[in-house]
Amino acid sequence: MKEKLVLCEILMKRLLRRKSFLVLLCLMPLAVAGMQGLARSGETSLRVAVYAPDRDKWEEALCEDAGYVRIYFCDTPEKLKEDVITGKAECGYILPENLMQRFGEDDWYWAVEAYESSNSIATDVVNETMFSRIFQVVSSEWFTGYILDRMGPEVSAEMREQEFVLAVLLQKLEDGSTFSVETRYIGHDEAKRTEDKPNESTKDGAGIAEKTETAESGEKNPAGGIFPARGAAAALIYACALMGAMDALRDRHKGFFIGRSPVAPAVLAVGLPVCLGTCAGYAALLAAGACRGIRREFLYLLVYALLLTGYGCVLQWILRRESILAGCIPFLFLACLVCAPVFIDLSSIVPVMRILEKCFPTSFYLRGF
Repeated sequence: MKEKLVLCEILMKRLLRRKSFLVLLCLMPLAVAGMQGLARSGETSLRVAVYAPDRDKWEEALCEDAGYVRIYFCDTPEKLKEDVITGKAECGYILPENLMQRFGEDDWYWAVEAYESSNSIATDVVNETMFSRIFQVVSSEWFTGYILDRMGPEVSAEMREQEFVLAVLLQKLEDGSTFSVETRYIGHDEAKRTEDKPNESTKDGAGIAEKTETAESGEKNPAGGIFPARGAAAALIYACALMGAMDALRDRHKGFFIGRSPVAPAVLAVGLPVCLGTCAGYAALLAAGACRGIRREFLYLLVYALLLTGYGCVLQWILRRESILAGCIPFLFLACLVCAPVFIDLSSIVPVMRILEKCFPTSFYLRGF
């Protein structure tokens, strides 16, 4: 144990005398603060223009907060097209007045006109957001009409109001009780399990039956929305791991720790810069207010640091030559910025990125493992 402590002290002194590593640590709070300020300024949001003759029917559902997709309404179709052409809007959508009716007649295909400019790059992503919100309004109308038609004569006049049924539906959609899981045990050993069973309507047609066991939904995935502050910190910590892998490979080739097991020097050579970089990143995230919770972010960073330590040790063992590893470090860092959801999530546009991002521990940290 004493030898390992001495080895740790030697490697730490060497690391702290390296100017490139100290510059990397100083960049951590600057990058995190810069990315956090950029995110708060709203410059990373996508503005989407919409025109609809029956604007009141769609405005509340479409204009609610959607992370980086900001939807606003235009007064005329010409104004919408002008905003798209001039770059004020990423893309634009014109909703026909009879869109509800066309959904009911199954004639809604190609009903919505979409406009994009030559500089638009995220139209496919916005299409999914728009369709989900339009369908939410349409399905709510369908459900309300269905419930009103099935109400018996004993139901009070207040409950027969469309606004009342719609309010109950929205409440049930928000409190997580729309779907339930029911478990039944038959006999001694046999078990029957029914999952994702929709709740049935209550007798008055306005409520929803009590759930046996509610499936709680987890926190929304960050790749649905990008967090550039954490992405900047994660990328710089990844650079610390690459620097540590280079040190471990150089120490092994020069025989600095000959006669000892090569595992401990390699783990310390990679783990020390990762540990210092993680501490600097955690402090920067706390100062910038970009944490997912103090304890939670600490646990995520701890697991991320362990993954990076193992990643760096395996990397220097696979490449084996200093020249090869030194040449790969810039490409690995750039590939991490592109493949992992550091600043933009390309997996929703290019499906192959969902596979490539798993080659980098940064992706697991940013997606919450």
